[in-house]
Amino acid sequence: MIHRFAVFGDVHGRVALMLTLARRWQQEARLPLDGILQVGDMGAFPDHDRLDRSTRRYARHDPDELGFRDFLSPSPDAVSLLSPPDTPPIVFCRGNHEDFGYLSQHREPSPMDPWGKLWFVPDGQVLPWPIGAPELLRIGAFGAAAPLRPPAAERRGRSARRSRRKADRAELSLSMGPRFRLKDLQRVLSAELGPIDVLLTHAGPLHPAWRGGSPHLTRLAQALKPRVHLFGHHHQVVGPLSTPNGLLVGLEHLEFIEDNTLRPGAWGILSLDGASARFEWVDRQTYPWVARFTRFSWRSLAQEARSEQERAP
Repeated sequence: MIHRFAVFGDVHGRVALMLTLARRWQQEARLPLDGILQVGDMGAFPDHDRLDRSTRRYARHDPDELGFRDFLSPSPDAVSLLSPPDTPPIVFCRGNHEDFGYLSQHREPSPMDPWGKLWFVPDGQVLPWPIGAPELLRIGAFGAAAPLRPPAAERRGRSARRSRRKADRAELSLSMGPRFRLKDLQRVLSAELGPIDVLLTHAGPLHPAWRGGSPHLTRLAQALKPRVHLFGHHHQVVGPLSTPNGLLVGLEHLEFIEDNTLRPGAWGILSLDGASARFEWVDRQTYPWVARFTRFSWRSLAQEARSEQERAP
């Protein structure tokens, strides 16, 4: 049995665009998607008075940065894009631009929308797949930005002591923030949750093929033994790379660039078939219809797709 997932990088509120693209892929490929996976920075701000500084700044120029809230109630976009039976469940981890007070209310994997399709998976949790059916796959998550320097406990000197004290104060005052806490990582490592099929992290692991990455997330992947490790955050396209810790894929942000077309490397299709895993980028070379999606046309194309669906027998 082949399981197919659309996979998206940081969407920053562009949930409607994400769902429109996933639906269009299903129509063009004439294949169903089992789910949609998203690697954090969903833009989960249900209360726009609680936006972080960065989101508030970008939203002045692009109101779609605020689109997440529309999918928590039966808004027009939610009814047309999320409620239809052929819209598959969405699974996401947290990024570093979310309302952490809101997300921290969810201690276990849980849906956030009226139709039970928009699922948040907290750090260190595993979601059995398919949801509500006999388990065929296991999807794990560990979100937020990662510390890129070695932990203060492994450094010496006055600066390291200050870092340790600052980290201790932060861990006492925050249950969730833009960076994950090392004690939470250690808790997950001690829980022996692996092996899993798919690991969603916001930041990426350390790897020689690209700049950046966290050794802490490398340790996590080594412990959980995922078949596929998906991440975003870094504004880089990575892979797919075959590694000892699974197929590694890093995704760009889902957004429109200066020429008003979609940024390459922001999404693709993951296929899991038995023990094999394959990832294919969705771009205008492989799928020419992608070129039709521009900053100015995508909403009319979404309406066109809805009309075609309504006319279908």
